[in-house]
Parts: sequence; structure tokens; C-alpha cells
Amino acid sequence: MTYAPVVAVMRGELEESTHYGAIAVADVEGQVVASVGSAGTVTYMRSSAKPLQAIPLIESGAADHFRLTPAEIAVAIGSHSGEPRHLDTVRSILTKIGLGEDSLMCGTHVPFHRETARRLEAEGKRPTVLHSNCSGKHAGMLALALFRGETPEGYFRPEHAVQKEILETVAAISGVEPSRIRIGVEQSERKRRLCYPCHLPLLYGKHRILRS
Repeated sequence: MTYAPVVAVMRGELEESTHYGAIAVADVEGQVVASVGSAGTVTYMRSSAKPLQAIPLIESGAADHFRLTPAEIAVAIGSHSGEPRHLDTVRSILTKIGLGEDSLMCGTHVPFHRETARRLEAEGKRPTVLHSNCSGKHAGMLALALFRGETPEGYFRPEHAVQKEILETVAAISGVEPSRIRIGVEQSERKRRLCYPCHLPLLYGKHRILRS
């Protein structure tokens, strides 16, 4: 694992701090065409994995079955900032699949949207699970579980059928064996997948071709 300087923060003429990282650019064949640092560095995909994790929701027919709107699909494939419209959209998904907010196991945090966060504080209210930037993704996972006839309980655990299907999908697109895709678990037990940086652009390149 080798990191290289990628950003220098200047204060006047003095370089105050240097940030190191690893960057890889790959074509759709998986060939690294440009890189900085080690292209083989293993790192968390974090929220950039969300569109890939949502592929089974779309391809299985679950999204069509539950008549998810473009806005609902959008909140399921990315992070949101906890604004009222985002909460309403996640609630709508849960209503369509017949589950409540208590089914979401994504944890709770202060909304990223500053105005919403300030309003909650001013009103003496605490953030709910819907304010989590991942609540849409988790609602989508629950929809997939129900569509597949699986129990929604424990849908976020690695051994659940939904997570196995997601892992197999990411592995198939990336060309990385499932056993080589390591999984990190947060305190809230949300899953964040690891991937070699050189495979991340490949994932999106192949995803774009599939959509075409």
C-alpha cells in the first residue's frame, strides 16, 4: 500500500499541510490507464457503492412491483441530506412496502442539511432514523427483501439473502471474487464494501455500459 501526495494546502507562500492518497483510472476492460500512488490499495467504497447496491432492486423487478417513482429510486441509490422532502420520499417507499420506520436499521445522525438541523435543535427535537443519509438505500433493501419473499429482519446482515445478492452483483460487475471484497461494519451495523481503487472506476464504467 503506497500513498502519494495529492493535495497541498497553502497559507500564503507556506505549504501548511499535505494530503496523501491513491487514485486510479481504469477503462471498461479493467486496464489501469492512469494512477497516483498504489492502484492496488484497498479502501472503502463508502456511499459510492450505493448505486451498485441498488442494482438488484431495479433488475429484480422489485422497483416496478412496488411502483417506485424516479424520486424514490433516486433516494435509494444515493445519500440524502435529511431535508423534509427526502424524509417524505423515504416514508413513501416504506408505505408502499408496508413497513414502518422502525424497520430501518441504518442508525441516526444529525441531518447534513444545516437549516433542517438548526430547525430540529430550535424545536427541541431529535433526529430520527429517516434523517440518516442512508435511509433511502435501506428502504430499498427492505423492498428487495419483501419482493424476494425474504424476511425483512436482519436484512442488513452479511448472511441475509439480500446482502448476498448485492455482494454477488458487485462481484459480477467488477470481476472481483466475492471472497476478495471485504466488508466493514459500523457501530450501526451498516455495511460498507471495500474495493481496490482500480476496480471502482471499472465498476462504474461497466455500469454505464449495462445501462446503455
